[in-house]
Amino acid sequence: MEWEVAVIEYSLQQKQYAKQMYEKIKMWTSAYLWDKFYVVFRTTSRCEGINSFINRIFKSTDTILELVTNLELVLHEYKNKEMLFHFNSMNKYPVMTTCLRSIEMNIAMMYTREVFNDVKKEIEGTEAVNLLGKRRCLKTMVYTMEE
Repeated sequence: MEWEVAVIEYSLQQKQYAKQMYEKIKMWTSAYLWDKFYVVFRTTSRCEGINSFINRIFKSTDTILELVTNLELVLHEYKNKEMLFHFNSMNKYPVMTTCLRSIEMNIAMMYTREVFNDVKKEIEGTEAVNLLGKRRCLKTMVYTMEE
């Protein structure tokens, strides 16, 4: 939307340069975002998190050279974090502490440590729940629990 506003504000609708620049922007964003794992962002929309991050780092007064240089630094940082998380997830086993050891071990092998720790908190929460009873209601099984 900001690109469209700028094109209208500066009367660039008929300028081939503006059209080509927009097409190039679409190409690099797609190339860098489509298959990436973003360690820092936990929002449902990775793009929102990335845009917010980029807006904090880049200034509107930056030259194109500064923009490209800063973007390369950010990409290197992402790649390093991704490799570190991958390494830790593949080579380090966390200590199993819950009563559901087999589930905990499977989760540890499938997910990154960050996701594992989130799921582990949920598993730990189930330790404080007791089953009082169960009954069938049509095709649904109803479990009665107490904390």
